[in-house]
Amino acid sequence: MKTSRTKILLIGVLVVAVGGYLGVTYLRRPQPSFQEAVAFVRSVHAFVEARTQHGLSLPPSVQLRELVDAGYITPNTARRFDGSEVTIPRSRSDPQSLEGAPQQVLICLRLPDGRETVMTADGSIHQSAR
Repeated sequence: MKTSRTKILLIGVLVVAVGGYLGVTYLRRPQPSFQEAVAFVRSVHAFVEARTQHGLSLPPSVQLRELVDAGYITPNTARRFDGSEVTIPRSRSDPQSLEGAPQQVLICLRLPDGRETVMTADGSIHQSAR
């Protein structure tokens, strides 16, 4: 009877140790670099432009699945940006309103670590720290 309790205790300790290791590994996974974020934001921009050209309305945010399904990013890229938030802060229904506001944010990517990468109306991409 004592050996079965010991086995159960050892199995429990092993499960907790493996679970803890996987949890820490997940939390410490490397976040995308600035270059990866730039490429990602450009893909989102292409997606947005295509929707605009086809007369489709733009949602306030874009889901990774939409980008993968439309072929703008790969599933591997989607995994790198899992947990990120992609938003389109303004209505793009009036492209002429962008002419006078080159620093207006078109696309905002917020990474899980708090960094933000934004594309402005003049096409430049900027990153801000946490």
